[in-house]
Amino acid sequence: MSRRVVRIIVLALALILPEAAGAETLRASHQFPGDGIDFRDVAMRMFAREVAQARIGLDIKVYPGAQLMRPRAQWDALRKGQLDLSLLPFHYGALKQPVLQLAFMPGIALSHAHASRLNDSIFLRRLQDHAEAEGVVVLADIWVAGGVVSRGDCILEPEDLRGKTIRASNRYYERMAREMGAAVAEMAPAEIAGSLAAGLIDVATATSDSLVQLRLHEQVQCLTAPGDHPFMMIYEPIVIARTTYEQLSQSQRRALQKAADKVETWARDAASAADRAMVETFERRGVRVVRMTADQSKRWRQLAVDTALADFRADNPAVGALIDLALQVD
Repeated sequence: MSRRVVRIIVLALALILPEAAGAETLRASHQFPGDGIDFRDVAMRMFAREVAQARIGLDIKVYPGAQLMRPRAQWDALRKGQLDLSLLPFHYGALKQPVLQLAFMPGIALSHAHASRLNDSIFLRRLQDHAEAEGVVVLADIWVAGGVVSRGDCILEPEDLRGKTIRASNRYYERMAREMGAAVAEMAPAEIAGSLAAGLIDVATATSDSLVQLRLHEQVQCLTAPGDHPFMMIYEPIVIARTTYEQLSQSQRRALQKAADKVETWARDAASAADRAMVETFERRGVRVVRMTADQSKRWRQLAVDTALADFRADNPAVGALIDLALQVD
């Protein structure tokens, strides 16, 4: 090896090693498969890569698939500073702050485009303020769409639920179903496919990625796909523990936010791509695929306002003004 090459290597090590050796490692947890397919896993890894490339003395170690801790334990760990970062359903914080349930409530976000407008709204800023008061700071806004699968007739109108047994995603979606004359069955996600196969339930709801990961395309005859008017939208942002955030320098915070902004922009297209990939999986299996119209979506929202959101207002009187702010976003 020539002296010139040695000098180049030594110089490169001098530039790289001091920063790497002094880099602080932040732990990032999420519950989604670490297969590089689920776009939420890809989003978190992209965020970690962008932060590393910023060379700000921070290294992010990503633990996918609930390797580090149970899914719902993540929120409390963030609050207590036991976890640095996560990409998680925001409504997990509702155990401490009930208002955060609005991040996964029927009738709030109506589509990917509508969710993007909510990102710039007073409603979401107020929701994030409640989370910050609990010790969790939002870095990147990410929304995930979901659909409905059925063993028989397709579910498009609220009345289509009458006489069916449904596994809904939370008790507020269950409230809408009961209003329309459906029976409700509660079960873990892993039990949905078997329950559909056994005829214990007729209908189930889940996010696009989950519909595929649970292999529900093998058990149903119809899919109501998200399309322009999804049955549900869930807010699943990238967040950081406030205790971790407050220990960062201003330059580190700016770099993290720059990385988060890039991921957020990418995730908007990736979430829609996940919807399309899910539809392709169901179509290959021969499942009929339908999509709601704008008028049908309006009927579901009105049902949500009259049932789920009305109940939530009654249970949490202080959230009324926040619900109104959300409903004002066109």
